Amino acid sequence: MTRLAHHAPTPKALPITVTGRRMNLNHAVRDFAQDRLAAALQRFAPRLREASVWLEDVNGPRRGVDKLCRISVRLKSGGQVTVSAEADSEYAAVAQAAERAAALLTRKHKRTWMARHGRNGRRINI
Repeated sequence: MTRLAHHAPTPKALPITVTGRRMNLNHAVRDFAQDRLAAALQRFAPRLREASVWLEDVNGPRRGVDKLCRISVRLKSGGQVTVSAEADSEYAAVAQAAERAAALLTRKHKRTWMARHGRNGRRINI
């Protein structure tokens, strides 16, 4: 008798939009932003509705730390989380902002868990 392995349905991919201002966003930057953010937020995917990445060249053609990345994540619970980072390249700005978004969602999740379960891990009826 052959047993079929039960596979849980894979969650629908988190919709991520990438837009830019005062800079040309090529496919490499868009793909990097989508992949990096999806990897950073993977563990929170069931709680998230959508995410958007907004990149801007703050100083225009001048050089320096002038690439701004703002990430906004809408939660299924109705809330929203927004983080930003500045760096000398759009790739570094996206990576830093994605890390900040994951860290902020982790803190938010821990606060919610602690409010429900308390320090000793027992569920508190509210």
